Amino acid sequence: MLVESIRWKVEPFEVEKIKLKSESDSDVTIGPYGELKEVPAIKDGEYYYQSYHPPSSRTRLLAPIKANGNISIKEALMEMKEDKNLEFISPAVSDHVHFQSISEEGERLNIKLTHGEWKDEQEVLTTVDSILMTARQFGFEEVVFNGVQFQPFPAYDLSEPIKVPEQINSIIINK
Repeated sequence: MLVESIRWKVEPFEVEKIKLKSESDSDVTIGPYGELKEVPAIKDGEYYYQSYHPPSSRTRLLAPIKANGNISIKEALMEMKEDKNLEFISPAVSDHVHFQSISEEGERLNIKLTHGEWKDEQEVLTTVDSILMTARQFGFEEVVFNGVQFQPFPAYDLSEPIKVPEQINSIIINK
């Protein structure tokens, strides 16, 4: 858990290596990992996102799920619809959402989809945010959504390309 926390803490900075050093300039001992000199950085395509919602909280967050092996962005988007049987984790993309086409243009990901009726604005937001974060994990800078029908949707202008977020689960606190 500590190693993954370190990896995610520096993930927004797109580092290639995470070197560890104690105050005495020696390797760092981390529980079952033993003595470590470095920790591998998170690589493109290593994770996709699901929805995390503990029953004790009204807040839904995105949770990174480690991909099994080397998968494509198309495979990751399909995995986001699957129930992983993990506590408090549910699919970020609903069953009624169907990807018609997924194409790449350099750093832009184009997604054409169809869907049934959205339950509420939160369902749309979770779907869009999880796709944006997964696209970021696969090295994309922006996503174009075609076919999302939900009006009004103040969170994003879905008629324009949307830049991927710099980090996961940003929370704005008003003072």
